[in-house]
Amino acid sequence: MGRTYEFECEKCGYLANIAGGAAEGLEFAVQTILCFDCRELQDAVTSAAIPIVIGDWEVECLLPSAPPPLAELMTRLPLIGRSDTQRRTFELACAMSPSHLVRAWNRPDKCPRCGAFLECSGFPFAQWD
Repeated sequence: MGRTYEFECEKCGYLANIAGGAAEGLEFAVQTILCFDCRELQDAVTSAAIPIVIGDWEVECLLPSAPPPLAELMTRLPLIGRSDTQRRTFELACAMSPSHLVRAWNRPDKCPRCGAFLECSGFPFAQWD
């Protein structure tokens, strides 16, 4: 089960709701990234279960080149028990633009705005499967 925490910078007030590193649920996995262009922290989808579309004569899998949006994965109906899915992995990329420069961010790490270390809330902001 994945968890999202609230991270806050006491120096500049920056606030982010992120996993704080790698997190994995039953249907998708994320890695927190720092986007140098946006100067933001975000959770990037690193793998997801993708439904397979069944046509009249053949089975065709829609393999997206970019990961589905995290908000969409968190709100879609569970795929548990379906045999017509395929696990797909994705490279780390910014949700705003795949051409942005990013790196993996794992707590404890620094604020993307001022460079001070971020404080993590003690309790999860959200839990997801």
